[in-house]
Amino acid sequence: MNRMSGSSLPKITVVTPSYNQGEFLEETILSVQSQRYPNLEHILIDGGSTDSTLSVLEKYQSHFAYCMSEKDSGQTDAINKGLARATGNLVGILNSDDVYLPGALDFVAEQFSERANLRWMTGPSLYFGPGLPRDHAEVMVTEVPKSKAGWLVHQTIPHPSTFIRREVMEKHGVYDESFFFGMDYEYWCRLAFGGEICQPFTRPLSAFRLHELSKSVSEQPRRTADGERILQMYLPQLPSGERERTRKMREKSLGNMELYRSIWPLSRGDREEAKRMWADALNKNPQSRFSRAYFSTWLKIALNRP
Repeated sequence: MNRMSGSSLPKITVVTPSYNQGEFLEETILSVQSQRYPNLEHILIDGGSTDSTLSVLEKYQSHFAYCMSEKDSGQTDAINKGLARATGNLVGILNSDDVYLPGALDFVAEQFSERANLRWMTGPSLYFGPGLPRDHAEVMVTEVPKSKAGWLVHQTIPHPSTFIRREVMEKHGVYDESFFFGMDYEYWCRLAFGGEICQPFTRPLSAFRLHELSKSVSEQPRRTADGERILQMYLPQLPSGERERTRKMREKSLGNMELYRSIWPLSRGDREEAKRMWADALNKNPQSRFSRAYFSTWLKIALNRP
């Protein structure tokens, strides 16, 4: 529990972009409400949903500092509309199918209040969703690169567990709406190449829902394309001697990620699909053979253990 009074707590703005995820939206809203954080501004921007979303929004309309539903050009457009109305000292983005873990906002406020030079922070996120085991947590552990080149090779910055001072966002601008999947990754690179430092914490702050309609599950080709475009944007900013080495390291990292992604079907009992994805990943990325990812994913599939 945060011991500061409500008036001394930093104001936190949570922006939630939403579109046709009414079956999950109430759980998302309740996860924000249950924080009981006294200096909160929750802004929800819906893209004109046609499912049960509007009835959920009507039920919780008094909860929001601002809420609107109109056709937009996608998730990034919705986020930027919300950011335009944000007045908090700190800003976080919580998608309409994800949730905050208990006490997350108190923890965030405490870190920023105790560290005047803290401008950007993140923490782990838990995976949950249909088919995933309920008796243990799958954790997306944060991995914050230590160099600019590292940001182009591999990073794990869970979007719903990331909070930024609003002054930082005002300095570096809003999300790039030309990206469908990688808008957050491009933003992290923009901040890092712009001299900002991301401070990781070990406390899980959010839970990230995996389901068949989520972009993380259904839009892998577009994710890969966005990643390649981000590489082309920022690679020229590295010293010439680092560029080819960085590209090769990124190819290896992507190959390993493809192997790890292949075991997802095991969580829903589809071992054959996992085997097919694993073989496809290896065919596309033969450099991953005999890596740690190769052996660990092969073992999980052989034992049929997610």
